[in-house]
Amino acid sequence: MIRNTINWGIILVLSMLSLSTWAQSVRSLRINEVLLVNESSIMDGYGNRGAWVEIYNTSAATLNLGGCFLTDDITKPTKYPIPRGDRETLIPPRQHKIVWLDGAEERGTFHASVVLDPEQESTLALFDSDGKTLIDKVTIPSGLRADESYARTEDGKGSFTVSESPTPKANNKLIIAQGNTEFFKTHDRSGIVATLISMLVVFSSLIVAYIIFKMIGRTAVKLVKKKSVSAGASHEEAEASLDIPGDVYAAIAMALHQHANSFHDEESTVITIDRVRRRYSPWSSKIHTLTERPQRHRQSHNPSPKK
Repeated sequence: MIRNTINWGIILVLSMLSLSTWAQSVRSLRINEVLLVNESSIMDGYGNRGAWVEIYNTSAATLNLGGCFLTDDITKPTKYPIPRGDRETLIPPRQHKIVWLDGAEERGTFHASVVLDPEQESTLALFDSDGKTLIDKVTIPSGLRADESYARTEDGKGSFTVSESPTPKANNKLIIAQGNTEFFKTHDRSGIVATLISMLVVFSSLIVAYIIFKMIGRTAVKLVKKKSVSAGASHEEAEASLDIPGDVYAAIAMALHQHANSFHDEESTVITIDRVRRRYSPWSSKIHTLTERPQRHRQSHNPSPKK
């Protein structure tokens, strides 16, 4: 009896572990969004705007996209093998990766050899590393216009719908309905609303900062007064100790200014005069400005003695 209970317990634990492992495997990946005609959406590392697919990790664990396959033909599941060994293929929980469908696999890991025709209905599928297990697939309708994506209504789940606002980072009903950029493009073409909002944010921040610093200053003054009174001083003496004359502030400011500008050579209004060691300079002498009188060189003749 006890042995049967232990065996069933082991089986139950192994089953739970296997289910947990399966739930956090690459089978938790989902095709989240596809854009075929890219005119103003994101660019790749080469500055090109190409078609792309967003793959989303629905699990609570980091999954590795490397080794999986992307294809536009179910009968050829291993058309584009996503390379292994690249750390960028790791997808954190509830995050995504973009794979470019530009047929330029020589450009890197995330450039697939898959190219889809926007004028025809096409299928995009993601297969497991065994090349047989289908993870997810989507059938993309034909006739998608420029910058229209085919996306899920929610990240990793929900049905697909045509979106006029591609969201290669997160899909939810609010963003798909209309992005902030599109809202301002439609309702605030002159930029007045955006300017007013920016000014309101800036001035509100300044007012809040002023109030905070004012409260801090008052609190500090009260603490100093309280400390002075507790030390035996009267309220009048405590207040007098806080009243610093203006000439003290001026002296402190001048000292800080002189300390910060201690090098005269860096100031345009200060001249540093050093005493010249050599008081006489030959360059200022009149002798060197006169033309030198030519000197006649005489050759001495020493006659050889007669024999």
